Formats: sequence, structure tokens, C-alpha cells
Amino acid sequence: RAGYGLTQSLQVLVDQLPAPASKEFARVVNVVSLGMPMQKALNDLAERIQTDDVGLMVTAISVQYQVGGNLAETLDTIAETIRSRIRIQRQIQALTAEERLTGYILAALPTVLGVILFTMNPDYMSGLFAPGLPRLMCIAALLLQFIGYLIIRRIIAIEV
Repeated sequence: RAGYGLTQSLQVLVDQLPAPASKEFARVVNVVSLGMPMQKALNDLAERIQTDDVGLMVTAISVQYQVGGNLAETLDTIAETIRSRIRIQRQIQALTAEERLTGYILAALPTVLGVILFTMNPDYMSGLFAPGLPRLMCIAALLLQFIGYLIIRRIIAIEV
């Protein structure tokens, strides 16, 4: 919108962004200045970073480069989409906080309780570690507890 070309806009990004992102965009500017086509340089950027947001940006720039149109409006729309996605991810994190805490507690409670009981009365708990079936039951309980924790994590993992 300020009248810069795409390469000049990327140079402004290099100057204004913090370190990890500015280095990646500087790499794009450098390879373009050495003669690599802009689409190839941006595709290489997308392969290095591998996030949905960068992939969306590179795809939009490539399409606009081939078809034409108002790139500034397209990038504004993409920026709004990315902001909305981040806002929704934060809302999901807030809404699933209770379930995540429940998963942590359910995973840790039997083990912590077993350790407390073992410290208070080792003779009472030593029966669990006797050879044979009691030891297998203890191992099976820990395994099922871990599987339950993974299932809870899987249930609350919502992709945006």
C-alpha cells in the first residue's frame, strides 16, 4: 500500500521483524537479488518454515504474481485470517484448560497416592510388588493409566 514493490516490502520486513523471521526473509531477499525467481525463493521459504500461515501467504503471493490483482488486499485478508486463527486457538486453550488439568491429575493421582501409601506403610504396599500376578496388575494399571492420559489428550486436541 505504501507503493513498495514486493522485494522492497520484504526488505522492510527484514528491517522491522525480530531475529528468527527477519533472517528468513533476508535470505529470500538475498536469493532474489542474486537472480532466483521470487516464487521459487518464497516456495523455499515455505519449505524451510513449514507452517500453515507461511504456506497460505506464499500461495497467495504466487497466485497474485501469475494472475494479477491487488496484492495488498489479499495480504490484508490473509493477515486477518491468521489473527482470527490465533484468537480461536487461544480461546480453545482457555476452554480446554480444565480438561487438560483433569488429565494431569488423573494421570498423576494413582502414582502419587501409591508413593504416599508406600512411604506411610511399606508392608501394606509391598504386596503389589510381589512376583507374579500382583506385579503384572501393577504394570497393567500403569499402562492403562498412560493410555487413558493419551486418550484425554487426543480428545481435547482441537485443530483450527
